[in-house]
Amino acid sequence: MTSFEELTGLIGKYHVDRCVISANPEPHLTHAWAKECHYWTRIYTAVYLNDGISKPEWDYRNRRVTVDRTFALNSAYDEIRAGRWWLPPTVREIDNGEFYAQMKAPTRVRDLSSGQLSYRWTDTGALDHYRHAQAFDHLIGFYRSVPGVWVV
Repeated sequence: MTSFEELTGLIGKYHVDRCVISANPEPHLTHAWAKECHYWTRIYTAVYLNDGISKPEWDYRNRRVTVDRTFALNSAYDEIRAGRWWLPPTVREIDNGEFYAQMKAPTRVRDLSSGQLSYRWTDTGALDHYRHAQAFDHLIGFYRSVPGVWVV
């Protein structure tokens, strides 16, 4: 994506009902764009926390979801492992294979430092945007039963 205008065009083209977008790297611009009228779409900005436990908190008035980064990535990962996330047969061709490479990249790390088994996600550099996009897709899809947050 190179601009909010391009993203607005995609929302209209694909009739997106609800979506989540990262607030970063320009939170003020992203929040302002999300509050604009985009056809019939409700846009929520995602704000990651790093506390290791926070489940999604939906702020409907400000169209924002706050969630622990690890929680979001783990939940999305579990959805893939359980076979509940459908991918097209041509998945290896998306973005010249970059999508598939990111989705299968070993970024989930077992962490026993606290005495309990937990996982943490290590950054894979600039090329982890598909992993986070899938986590946002999971949030808006999984939590669609939350009032005001659903997918058609």
